[in-house]
Amino acid sequence: VNLDDDRFMEANFLYEKVIRIVTAERTGLFRDISTVLADENLNVVSSGFEYNDTRESATWNIGVEVTNEDELAAVLRKIKKIPNVMEVGLA
Repeated sequence: VNLDDDRFMEANFLYEKVIRIVTAERTGLFRDISTVLADENLNVVSSGFEYNDTRESATWNIGVEVTNEDELAAVLRKIKKIPNVMEVGLA
């Protein structure tokens, strides 16, 4: 992940980035994702999700503020390890 990408916006030495997460449905999933973000001390600036047509999976878009690409990469790795997360990347 490269913070020089034009999809990053600088604001007070923080970069706003939207993480896209595709998941299979599971009770407690929102809590698990939120816990990773809180444990990493990330500020969430936007969020939303949509189910697919069969409600078997959902796509989450969560805007966070990060200080550098290492911090972002670490968060993406941790989210990827959450049960029922099928894909994680940048929106």
